[in-house]
Amino acid sequence: MQHVSRNLAVLLFISVFNAASAVKTEIQPSMDVTGINELLNAALPGDTLQFQAGTFKGPFILNNVHGAVHRPIVIQGISSEFTVIDGKASPGLSLQNQAFLLRDCS
Repeated sequence: MQHVSRNLAVLLFISVFNAASAVKTEIQPSMDVTGINELLNAALPGDTLQFQAGTFKGPFILNNVHGAVHRPIVIQGISSEFTVIDGKASPGLSLQNQAFLLRDCS
């Protein structure tokens, strides 16, 4: 019985630690490209980057940023209005072999 209690305590600690390590970052259209790129490239598995409504002038380039199967990096538009990533002449968001989940973006 003591082992079961200890195992449950360890599992609870791990689940709380994992949930606490995920970060939600709000990104505003007024932020500059360099600042947004720094936030995107600092993202860790389980993090969520929440883009407010508006147009974001890119390009945004992600290098060696990795999500995980059960902890993707989420790039999310969080308003009922449009969230637009405008890359001008280049791709707005460049991803290669990454585990990302894009939600509510256009």
